[in-house]
Amino acid sequence: MRLVTVVSMSLSTVAFAASDAVVAVGQCSDGALGSYVRELRTNLAARPRASVMSEAETIGALGGASASSPADVQRLIASARYDLYEKSAAERAERALLTALEDLSALPPSEDRWKDVRDVRTLLAHVQHKADKKADAESRLERIFRVEPDYQPDRNTFPPSFRSFADQVRAKVKKRGLASLQVQTKPAGLPVYVDARPMGVSPVTVKLPPGDYRIEVGSPTHRWMPREVRLEPAGASIELDRAFEGAVHASKGPCLETEPNREARLTSMMRLAGFLRVPRLIAGRFEEGPTGDRYLVVSVLDTMSGQETQEAKVKLGPAGPPLGGIARLADFVATGEALSPVVPVKGAVMPETERVEVADGAVKSAPDAAVAVTAPARRPPIGTYVAGGVSAAALLASGYFFLQASNADGQLKTHCGGELCQGDTAETARLTAAIDRNNTMGAIALGVGAASAAVAGALLLWSGGEEARAIRLRPSPGGVAVEF
Repeated sequence: MRLVTVVSMSLSTVAFAASDAVVAVGQCSDGALGSYVRELRTNLAARPRASVMSEAETIGALGGASASSPADVQRLIASARYDLYEKSAAERAERALLTALEDLSALPPSEDRWKDVRDVRTLLAHVQHKADKKADAESRLERIFRVEPDYQPDRNTFPPSFRSFADQVRAKVKKRGLASLQVQTKPAGLPVYVDARPMGVSPVTVKLPPGDYRIEVGSPTHRWMPREVRLEPAGASIELDRAFEGAVHASKGPCLETEPNREARLTSMMRLAGFLRVPRLIAGRFEEGPTGDRYLVVSVLDTMSGQETQEAKVKLGPAGPPLGGIARLADFVATGEALSPVVPVKGAVMPETERVEVADGAVKSAPDAAVAVTAPARRPPIGTYVAGGVSAAALLASGYFFLQASNADGQLKTHCGGELCQGDTAETARLTAAIDRNNTMGAIALGVGAASAAVAGALLLWSGGEEARAIRLRPSPGGVAVEF
């Protein structure tokens, strides 16, 4: 058995050239779905050459989900306040405050959270101001003054030098002018937060200095996905929708809640894939069959085409997926091969099959084939490459000789002053002979090149002639290997 060729499966093999995202879709209230999707992601990430966003990376791109509670954040803030009064602990205080700020950004928005964010930013600016990190300190205070310009640092906590610095930053922010930011939500009447500060209920219009802002919506059920908006001097508007921003559950896999119909599901998945900026979105969902059987379905959405290029499922039992079922689903996503207990729906490649007949580069009979396979009947003989090389060399030589003839002709005209030469001088004879010689050699080389090209073409056509062969197909890392 010798390996002849490999047929690449462009839709059936996931080429992990860039990071893919793995999420749950459908009814996010079922916690089991999130755990199955996590297992699928783990199996995909373990494959060679895989590039899959981790759960933490995916959640972070969707706004984050803090593992800390408000009480944990308060302890961090208290620790940082204590360290402020020890010169050797300034760096420790800064690290604690940065961690607290990160945890706060992942908590649901509220009035209390804004007060904590404001306090942490002020404390952090104070630490950085003392460490002579003026640019960093100014940036922290700007984030406060943009949304609450009248805020004053506590006189009992911060020294006059820092409060004077804060006044200078406030004055800078005010000089930038204001622009209108309109925020709407579907449905209306929901609390709106801009850079963590509450701004009223939607629809709401606020006047803010131009810049980048983080928009959040308060919800009694779960934290919506935040959005970023750039406010230009001419103004800006943004809308957050319960069907998208409110449908993302970052801590459940993450999970995108969608309607059961395919069109609505694909629309939401496309929006999420675009938001995450991934080439493919790998989604796991639950589905019920016509007889009441329940399945775990995995599909691959190609962002460029907007189509689900692969889909397969495994039947769920009382204890969930069959043993090894999720690992086999990961194999299907990565290679296109659907092995039991996986049931392919779309985009499966053919596993090893019975012998098939190939003639004229096409499959003539393949009883179990899932895809078309092509293979050349013969390899081109070595004479094809020899003739091709001779042809190329001869054509290059002909060009060289014709160029030399043209140069000699130019020299002759220059010698004769642009006129027809009178008399048979030695120089005229030499140049005339050079023109004739090079034209002759160029014509010979051109003829050799054309003849060699014809021979190469004939050999290539002969090697592609019809010759039926029995082959076997088997999966390979690059697609499907064809063996004779």
